[in-house]
Order: sequence, then structure tokens, then C-alpha cells
Amino acid sequence: MCSISPPYRKSALTLVWRDSILDDKSHWNIGVSIRLDVPDHHSLSEVAGRTVIKVLVVTDVRVWRDGLTQVLGRRPQLRVVGTAATGIEAITESVRLCPNVVLLDMAIPDAADTVQLLGRACPIAGVVGLAVKEAEEDVVRCLEAGIRGYVSRDGSIKDLIATIERVTRGEMLCPPRITAALARRVNILIGAHDTHVGNLSNREREVTALVDQGLSNKQIAQRLQITLATVKNHVHNVLKKLRVRTRREAGHKLSLLRSM
Repeated sequence: MCSISPPYRKSALTLVWRDSILDDKSHWNIGVSIRLDVPDHHSLSEVAGRTVIKVLVVTDVRVWRDGLTQVLGRRPQLRVVGTAATGIEAITESVRLCPNVVLLDMAIPDAADTVQLLGRACPIAGVVGLAVKEAEEDVVRCLEAGIRGYVSRDGSIKDLIATIERVTRGEMLCPPRITAALARRVNILIGAHDTHVGNLSNREREVTALVDQGLSNKQIAQRLQITLATVKNHVHNVLKKLRVRTRREAGHKLSLLRSM
């Protein structure tokens, strides 16, 4: 068990291994449940003595809004309190309706910014990302934005309902591959506490920034009008100073350090 405190949220993450999966149709063979501390005032509604989760659906696809509203509305533990088609509408409706969970289509424009703004405008609402690509970078990017759960493009309604319920309990189910990506990201953040951008020279920062953009050593040499050998020497020094093993890690770590 380990606890971490990501930069975008003060609550701790506790990683707990689980061997129970959403359903037999899921392609995950082993799951990892991540428990998130939620605010004490994250209260749920009660109807006839039964706990009811208030849900806000956000997507610019009308058939999704209507369909999810109808399907989720049939569940006694869920109540769709509203819908929105844009990020601005989502923020306005969240403030007005105070939902427990916001289902956000991550394909809408400025979805990541919307997640962050929702966290400020309505901190009690847990954001669940919809139609998230299963690629590591896409999932981690969504998590860094502040979502508390996600459903991939292959996810079912059963997956969605299970995710909603887990989010209200402060939990998240991740496949091992995504958990490994999160662990790597945490290691970078931990290393950032004793590593400073100031340790790099101006030229080393320039080279690392270009590495982060995906340029090869040869392309960097052409861009900065220096020799290939000089670029390789800068990259070597950067890897050593930032305490990473690959060019990709160096570029990402510099990006993280700049944002801190």
C-alpha cells in the first residue's frame, strides 16, 4: 500500500490491489482499485430511505444525452438531474444543481479545461470521463486534469454504472497497465522535489524542450544550428541531471517541473 499526493488535489491516493472485476465481459483480467479521499460534504440524496446519486450528463451529442438520461433514469440508485452540451453549460449547471457525479464526454472541446474548472466550481462533484481512449497517455492526461473515474470507448452501461458508484465511494478501477503508468508518473513527481530546472543550462533546457516535442537529435541539431555530437552531449547531461534513463522521460520531467 502506498499514498501519494498529486499536485492537482490535496487528497491522498491509496493503491489497493483487487482481483474482482466489473463483469465477465471486461477485457481486464486483474484490476486495481484506487481510493480517493472525497470531501466530507460530498453528500448523497435520499429518497424513501434509499441513497440516490445525482448525475449530470455532459456531451455535445444529443443522442448520448437523451440515451444516457433514459438508461440511467431507470436505475433506482441514480437520478439524472440535468444535461449540458458544452463545458460552460456544464459548469453553470453543476453550480446550480450540485450533482454528485458529472459524466463528461472527453471528446468535447476543451474537455480537460472543463474538468479543472468543474473541480473549482463544484468540488463535491466527481467527474467521470466518457469515451476515453485506452492509451496510457490519454488516460493519464485525463487523470492529471482531475477526473475521478473513466469509461473507455469499449465500456458498457454496466461499466458506467459501476464507475459512478465507485466514484461516490472515492474509488477508481484501473487496469494494471494504466496503474503502472501512474506509478511512473508518481516517481517522476517524487524526483521533482529534489531536482530543479535551474540545474540545467539554457541550452540544455532548449534541447530538452525540443526532445519533448518529439524531435530527433539530428533535427534538434538542425534547429539549433549545432553539431549532432553537441546535441548528444547535452542529452547525456540532461539525463544525468534529471535522473532519468530515456529522452522521453527527460522531456516529460522538464515539462512537469515547469508547471510546478
